[in-house]
Amino acid sequence: SSDRILESQQHEENSVGYAGILYVRKSYLMSFPRKLMDFIFEHNLQPQDTASIIEAFRQINNPQIYMRDVSGIFITIEKGGELRGCIGTFELIGDLLNTILDRTIQSAFYDPRFDRITINELRTLSYKINFLSKPFEIEPNDIASKLVVGLHGITAKFQNNRSATYLASVLPTSFGVTQENLQIKIDEIIKSLQDKA
Repeated sequence: SSDRILESQQHEENSVGYAGILYVRKSYLMSFPRKLMDFIFEHNLQPQDTASIIEAFRQINNPQIYMRDVSGIFITIEKGGELRGCIGTFELIGDLLNTILDRTIQSAFYDPRFDRITINELRTLSYKINFLSKPFEIEPNDIASKLVVGLHGITAKFQNNRSATYLASVLPTSFGVTQENLQIKIDEIIKSLQDKA
């Protein structure tokens, strides 16, 4: 890298590294959940026919979207700053756009914590997409040393084959977790994940 200069008796070499960065306008990606919801209600489509809805939507809106190192997503729907639906997946369902569309339908109509979204709510909703990298496993005793607050979310898997997830933003906002107090908050977080599961 450019901070290391290798010297020898014969010559001096400089080595420079370059980073490639792909910029995707957030507003462009964020527009797809809203466009899909408008499409569903405009055409009076039934959400249980998810595959047909996605196919019809993609005949009109079908950009090729690719983001490296994205293994899954969560779609979060809020109404007036309050959670209205949130469902995700740790594996892409087909391609990235297909996954965004599928999880939007699941969050809007099949989150068991909420009633289905209605046409009267459409203009009051906001959408977030959380992109997930490949998860890695850690033991409960290693949480404080390996979890970075604000960067890592957490999924707890329990013996009854149930699991629950908190996205990276949930720990500081809902539990007041900081890197400094993470160790003393672990039991509270695990108990909450168990209740959620």
